[in-house]
Amino acid sequence: EESWREYKARVEVRLLSFAAPAGLVVGYRHSRDFFALLASQDGLKLVHRRHGEDTELAAAESAFGVDCYRAIELRCRADRLVVVLDGVAVAEANADFPGGPVGLTANAPARFAEVRVAATETETSSLPKVVGEAGLYFDPRSDDQIADALRALLTDEPTRKALRDKGLDR
Repeated sequence: EESWREYKARVEVRLLSFAAPAGLVVGYRHSRDFFALLASQDGLKLVHRRHGEDTELAAAESAFGVDCYRAIELRCRADRLVVVLDGVAVAEANADFPGGPVGLTANAPARFAEVRVAATETETSSLPKVVGEAGLYFDPRSDDQIADALRALLTDEPTRKALRDKGLDR
C-alpha cells in the first residue's frame, strides 16, 4: 500500500539482557526480508535481511544499558533510511526501501514503551489524496519546509483552526 512507503517509526527500548539485540522492524515482507534497527550493548545497527542474509547498512556507537530506556527511531523514505537516537540523527543509509509494515523484535529480554508510527505527509506520497486541504505539505528532505510547516501549526491560530475544521469535514 502506498501509504506505507514513507513513514517514521519510533520506540523507547530498554535492554534487559545483552544476549541478543532488540529493536524496530520496518518494511516487513516476511521473516527472510525486512529492515531492522537493532539496539545492543555497543550501539545501533541498521540491517537489511534479504533471503535470510543480513547486510549492515549503517551503525552508530552508543552505550545501551539495562537501567534506562533509549528512544530509537527510523525515518523511512523510498531512497533513504535515517537512524535517530534520542532525537538526534546518528546515521543514514541509501536504500531501495519498498515500504511495508512495522514491528518490534527481541530475541532476549527487553522492554518497549511509547511505540509510535507516523506517516510522512508529503506531496510525494498518496497522502494528499487522503488529507486533501486538511494538511500542510512539505518536502521531507527540506529542513526549512519542515520548520515552516511546524511553525505555522504552532503559531498561526487561523491556519490551525482552518486545518482542524477541514479535517473534521473530511
